Amino acid sequence: MMVVLASFIWGWHGSFPGSGLLVVVFYFGLGALRHARRRETPALLGLGFNNGRAAFRNVSGVVLPAAILVLATGAMLDSWHFPPWQRF
Repeated sequence: MMVVLASFIWGWHGSFPGSGLLVVVFYFGLGALRHARRRETPALLGLGFNNGRAAFRNVSGVVLPAAILVLATGAMLDSWHFPPWQRF
């Protein structure tokens, strides 16, 4: 997987349209293939939703105050000047 990332960064990055999407799909596909080959389920990897509420409670104690602090600082400094959205 490191070879995929290194070859993309120093080799074929931007060589054709959609190369970034291709490397992401290839990277995660290779990871999924390796887990399937070893018969590892998401539950064995600890990716169950049985502890989602407790995990959200633990994360929100750190992330929410930090996000509020950053947004409040931006509002106080009047730095909320975002460029308009570009439509493709």
